[in-house]
Amino acid sequence: MKCQLKPLNPLDYLSMLVPFTSDQWTRLQAAFPNGVCDWSKPSVDQVPTVPWTTFQGRPGRAAARPRAGFEVLLGLSERQAPRSHDQGVCVGGRRRIVCANETKERTMNLPPVVSPTEWQVARDELLAKEKEATRARDALAAERRRLPMVRIDKDYVFDGPDGEASLLDLFEGRRQLIVYHFMFGPNRDAGCDGCSMVVDNMGHLAHLHARDTSVALVSRAPFAKIEPYKKRMGWSVPWFSSFGSDFNVDFGVSPETPQSNVYQDGESFGLSVFLRDGDNVFRTYFTSGRGVEALGSNWTFLDLTPLGRQENWEDSPAGYPQTAPYTWWRRHDEYEGADPAP
Repeated sequence: MKCQLKPLNPLDYLSMLVPFTSDQWTRLQAAFPNGVCDWSKPSVDQVPTVPWTTFQGRPGRAAARPRAGFEVLLGLSERQAPRSHDQGVCVGGRRRIVCANETKERTMNLPPVVSPTEWQVARDELLAKEKEATRARDALAAERRRLPMVRIDKDYVFDGPDGEASLLDLFEGRRQLIVYHFMFGPNRDAGCDGCSMVVDNMGHLAHLHARDTSVALVSRAPFAKIEPYKKRMGWSVPWFSSFGSDFNVDFGVSPETPQSNVYQDGESFGLSVFLRDGDNVFRTYFTSGRGVEALGSNWTFLDLTPLGRQENWEDSPAGYPQTAPYTWWRRHDEYEGADPAP
């Protein structure tokens, strides 16, 4: 059978221990110019089987509930595949599946129920490990502050709400600048949904300004496309277009030429940190992949809950609801029942 294709998307590979380099990503795009298999969909021209409504071996034997045909063909579990329903689609995990007109409880291995004293003992044991992890993060931050710097000698020109701007202008007079490389291809009308989730999690910038630090988004899309999308999302964070400059390519977040056949034209995301000393600008740090998670309080909050992020890469007890990573991400106005205002 021939699989359905989907555009290459860097977000699908965030869980890799070693992320793709820009050169490797370019080679991957060249190897799969038409996209890669989308295993969440049935094969091309696949005809769903029509299961019997009942199967009864002998009188008095209970009928077995049939499974949807494409679930069988794809080898999907009931948790992984949506179930057709007369009035909608069933959604949910193993613990509970909710359909348009039915609710069915599933078995989930919940944590044990203990006394308050026993809970406090277990909590204190975990707290000791959490403090150890905090000290390790502090040590990493100290090492990060001592990284060598790279001087930026190239004169990059950006397009923003007030016209042309230089990299120095993005500092807004402050000493430090954090740039989030937002995936927004020049041929697209909407930015990356994952990057949009990251920006949703950015708080009021006054707190960073108090520490002499500015924040800006930079995308390859023309500013004429950025402005309406920013308004749609209800954001106030400064956002600039690098369209027409080498900024994105030089910083390893764009292919040389936009790839219109892949997600967001082949753009990738990341975070760069700059330091200004007078009129001299230096790049001090860069991260991408899961290194950007620190910007997203969604993941921090979910990591504190019993069910976690509910993604299938997590080490969770058997029966916990889990889906493939990134597939549940939406722009905040695209979730079912979402308020139109941010």
